[in-house]
Amino acid sequence: MAEKRPWGITLNVALLVISGILMLLMTLGLAIATSLSFITELLPIAGFLAIAVIVMLGLTVVVFVVAYFLWQGNMYAWWTLIILLILGIIGNAYSLIAMTALPIIAISIQLLLLLGLLHKTTISFVNPGISWNGWELED
Repeated sequence: MAEKRPWGITLNVALLVISGILMLLMTLGLAIATSLSFITELLPIAGFLAIAVIVMLGLTVVVFVVAYFLWQGNMYAWWTLIILLILGIIGNAYSLIAMTALPIIAISIQLLLLLGLLHKTTISFVNPGISWNGWELED
């Protein structure tokens, strides 16, 4: 029987896979758009778009790799995602200057994901040897 994953791992991996699939679709759309001859004639930045396709494809691979290793319980993927979520919260807090509701929604989702990663069952999943006084890790 497979090991039960904590809700913080499951939620983060599910959203990473969904965002990876969306990034892959956007990358394919951008690649198709840059390959069309009339767009390359209209836009003098076709070379830039080709570089953007390569960068987006690389970021898509990184998202899938982080999702896979987080699913396996790798501590480095856990730390990577925590750092990226904190940077996202800081960036969205900075964009609150525009006074729109979108950063508030993004910050709320990122805080939920971060709290899921910082839950004691998630921490004990990625670092099974951890024991802190006062913690009772029960199933």
